[in-house]
Amino acid sequence: MKRFFYAVAASIASCFMVVTGQNNPLYSWTDLAGSARPYPDSICPLSHPDSLTPVMITHVSRHGARFPTTGSCVAEVREFLMKAYDAGQLTEKGVSLLALSDSVFKAGNGNWGRLDSLGEAEQRGIAGALYESAPGLFGKGARISALSSWKPRCVMSMYSFIHQLTLLNGYGLEISTESGTSRADTLMRFFDTDRAYLDLKKSDRLLHISEKYEQEMVNDVTASSILRRLVGNTLPATPDERRWEAMAVYSMIAGCGAMGIDVCPGEWFTQEEYYRCWASKNLTQYLKYSASEVSDIPMMMATPLLKALIAGIDTFVASGSTPPVQLYFGHAETMMPLMTLMGISAANYISPELDSVASHWHNFDLVPMAANITLTLFRSTTGNYYLRLAVNGRMMPVIPGSGVDYASWSSARSYLEGRLAQ
Repeated sequence: MKRFFYAVAASIASCFMVVTGQNNPLYSWTDLAGSARPYPDSICPLSHPDSLTPVMITHVSRHGARFPTTGSCVAEVREFLMKAYDAGQLTEKGVSLLALSDSVFKAGNGNWGRLDSLGEAEQRGIAGALYESAPGLFGKGARISALSSWKPRCVMSMYSFIHQLTLLNGYGLEISTESGTSRADTLMRFFDTDRAYLDLKKSDRLLHISEKYEQEMVNDVTASSILRRLVGNTLPATPDERRWEAMAVYSMIAGCGAMGIDVCPGEWFTQEEYYRCWASKNLTQYLKYSASEVSDIPMMMATPLLKALIAGIDTFVASGSTPPVQLYFGHAETMMPLMTLMGISAANYISPELDSVASHWHNFDLVPMAANITLTLFRSTTGNYYLRLAVNGRMMPVIPGSGVDYASWSSARSYLEGRLAQ
């Protein structure tokens, strides 16, 4: 049963201690783009012991790098900068940011939300590594099923991925694809269909906490410092407006890498300022899409997807009737709940001290563009089945803390079903 967890009201204020420069982890500028970060460049196939033969792959992915989902943020920044320009107050830094906003708008206009060439390349690279890791699963006539969210960037990610597999195969694959169905929505867009989650969002519990944290992290001193560097003293009238503009500037710059626009945020931010903006976005995603002291509903809404993954492997083991390669393409909002529900250690962090989230739960590690989970089923020489988990191309134990990279399917299934029963 889904459960609510409530932090003690009297302790809420203590959850928002400001991180100082001395305690600020020195993440890279690329890291601090958060979930807008492109997929890491190093995409390598994973090896396995000779005693194991890969017999099935289940791969769940976020869409690849894309243009910003809307042009609203860019329009907000441009309007803010143009007011200072008209008043003769735009600084040299403001001029360069205005030029960047023009570049972003020109590139994105008519393309908002679409998969871009970088996103296509990310999916091709990941598909190639998957092919090399288990070429026997992609021979002539090999069966593949692929399911996608109805969003065009997800559909195009799916086709970029399977197109690369087809090119590498050279003989033809038997591929079935699905998107835009009620089943696809239930599995890949549960954040739009899960009633308990929709009720939680309407309650504003999560919004209230994330807004309080943002007010502390991107306080008026920080927001004014960012904006004054751009527009001198022509600042918005209220602290909330100044914070809003500072976060809009952060969001526009953070999204540039996924568009293939090379920028250095250090031209407009100190690293401490950029970190504070990232930490605010990071906490919002943590509260909305993972388990926390506030609620476990965001985690539990991934239940239909995890059940489908388990059932797919179970059916293959029992009869071999399902396609040995099963692909799913969704969103960051799909991946974060699933990662948490599976108990993946980097995603499964719960603490009453919300200021500690930035040190333990990192959206840039969990859900960069094209983020993925790959479950590979192996058969041993003795006929037993073993499961391996890789997250964003890195192996990790299916059962956290076990120290075992290859868990027997029976023990892996027992563990995953136990996560569903929480």
